Amino acid sequence: MMKKITVLIATILVLSILLCACGGNAETTTAAKEETTAAGQDTTQGEQTDAKFEAPVLLASVGASADISIAKSILDKAGIEYTVYENGADVAGYKSAILVPGVSVKGLGSAGISVEDELAATKALVSALKAANTPIVVAHLGGSSRRDELTDQFIDVVLPDAAFILALAEGNADNKFSDFASANGIEY
Repeated sequence: MMKKITVLIATILVLSILLCACGGNAETTTAAKEETTAAGQDTTQGEQTDAKFEAPVLLASVGASADISIAKSILDKAGIEYTVYENGADVAGYKSAILVPGVSVKGLGSAGISVEDELAATKALVSALKAANTPIVVAHLGGSSRRDELTDQFIDVVLPDAAFILALAEGNADNKFSDFASANGIEY
């Protein structure tokens, strides 16, 4: 039951961000934040950033976890069009990117990709998005089950270039996301 509530809260947060970013309005975001606060979700925010999130949206898993499926489901339900990133693809033309960190050793293994290769690909993706001035949303949707030493390596690659950070409260038990956001003026 708790997991369903957590997923619901994450869905509300992501929808509020993306609806506001891709055609919704600030009232939707405020209402969603009030709902999540009432539900006990941490909605601490850093300073407001100047990033503007618009379509077209690029969606990428960094670490090959299945958490990208959660993001796809949320975007589909919100009616937001997106393109799933394929390693090495051109990122030009995307006005927003959502990076979903979470390592699945099984997923990497079945794709024949080493952790080192996936880290290098993640660094290349972040560099390309930065060069294209594409604002990045880091969306950690896996909760505590996706917070291990390996996943943190990927998180550490994507956080410095995030314009917005979204993380489930249980995935932020050590305050990694909220502390980084607060220290760097990133909305959380």
